[in-house]
Amino acid sequence: MDMLATRFQVIDDAPDQSVCKNCNSSCPLVWYARRSAIDITSAGQALLDIKIGVYRCNSCQNYFRNNLNYILPKALFTNRVVNVAVASVIEDSMPVSKVVRRLERDFGLKVSESAIRKWVTRAAQVIGDQKEKLEPQVISETSGVLCIDEAYSGALGILLATNPNQKDELVGYLVSHDSFDSEDVEKFHLKLKENGIEPDQVVTDESALYPEVIKTVWPKTRHQLCLFHMSQKLVNIAKKAVRDIRKSIPKPPRKDSQQVTKKTRELVEKVLDLHSSGVASRKLARDFSISRNTIKKWLSDPDKFLRKYRSSPKNDIVSTKRLNKGEQSETHSAELVAEGWESWDQIKDIREVLIKLAFDISSNKGYGSDEIQKRYQQVLGSPLAPKIVEIRNFVESWYSIWTLDEEALPNLETAQRSWEELADRKLLFVEHHFGKFQSRMTNRLFDSLSFYFQREDFQSTNNSAERYARVVKKIQKASYRIRSKHHLADRVLLQELMRRKRIQNEDLYLSNPCQI
Repeated sequence: MDMLATRFQVIDDAPDQSVCKNCNSSCPLVWYARRSAIDITSAGQALLDIKIGVYRCNSCQNYFRNNLNYILPKALFTNRVVNVAVASVIEDSMPVSKVVRRLERDFGLKVSESAIRKWVTRAAQVIGDQKEKLEPQVISETSGVLCIDEAYSGALGILLATNPNQKDELVGYLVSHDSFDSEDVEKFHLKLKENGIEPDQVVTDESALYPEVIKTVWPKTRHQLCLFHMSQKLVNIAKKAVRDIRKSIPKPPRKDSQQVTKKTRELVEKVLDLHSSGVASRKLARDFSISRNTIKKWLSDPDKFLRKYRSSPKNDIVSTKRLNKGEQSETHSAELVAEGWESWDQIKDIREVLIKLAFDISSNKGYGSDEIQKRYQQVLGSPLAPKIVEIRNFVESWYSIWTLDEEALPNLETAQRSWEELADRKLLFVEHHFGKFQSRMTNRLFDSLSFYFQREDFQSTNNSAERYARVVKKIQKASYRIRSKHHLADRVLLQELMRRKRIQNEDLYLSNPCQI
């Protein structure tokens, strides 16, 4: 690895005149002073020797130094260093300890964790001065669509409203130490309305907190239920149906208990011999693919387990009786249990295939790859084909209702006919799985899911708020767990301000760094 270069730079920042902060009068330069600072460049760190001026105000009779826009008073590091550290914590979600190592690795700087924590906290405090300026900007840029969702992380909960048509911009938020109730949600919506927000569409999940509040606060607003959440419920039902079908597959007959007991006894004896020769229990568990707890039990009382797995004359008598009755014939038993199947090997293969195909059967992904197609054809060649086909047809019919055309919105009448056909469809094999879902497919629910058909800028999901909720959860893990409402609120607003300034190619929160 190349050694990082350290650059020395002398900066003359002492003009002949400077403005007094108290009376705004022009003041002459009296003498010079010097201060040192550390900056960063693409090649490493830079040590700055800054020449600053000391001025005297004749009106106030005060002496003062000129302010530097690239470093704070009494600071050792320039704003560029602070910006890199703060952005690493908030934007990149890096732990503070890793930011310390990053600054040392990339720039050769040694910065303490406490200093970075102070920089992040100070960045959040700066938001307080810009909050009044930010709020009107948010309101003026809000389109006719709002996505609202609540998220919980530990003891804190946050209620979010975002603008999906403006790159998921934050419109409003409410932080709470408890779960949200109808009063909290109504207070949040009323606050949005007081700020002048009158959306044409509000997208939420199926939570019972929202319908009455939205109807009261915004009577003319269309309340769109999140299509993704509804589809996920269908996917989970289909997955459970596939799991239940897999459980119904006949299992191969158990091996003779006498043979199993003999093999287990041999395994116990082998483990005891290896352990007595010095092999560790951890290695025994790894080599024989046995739980370490099982190994420990065997080693704690070897005689007990050797007696448990010993060969018993009683077992021999039972085995003989079964042979006399003709129940021991593996071929005969297989024919009775696996009726309709080709072999026990086919049953074993289908059980494994269904594990891998469960998601593809239940989702709208389909069977894209050749491998998935091959697995699906393998299932269709088994007695389970009618059940699996019925599940797959139901899922495909559901997603076909909401499929967008390439150049136009879906046809509302066609979608409603498909909806009614699916709601009334008679299911032969999986009715007990999908029956409750079908009973919920009313015209009222269709209206709540299809409002996005009316306008191109309307949204079908509240994924915008979901994405922002994930950002909030990552904030808590970035440096240290945020435990107070006030701290989390400041960090959320700081995140939004930094995101907007990054989009506009502006500096994060401090003045421009010095040019070297």
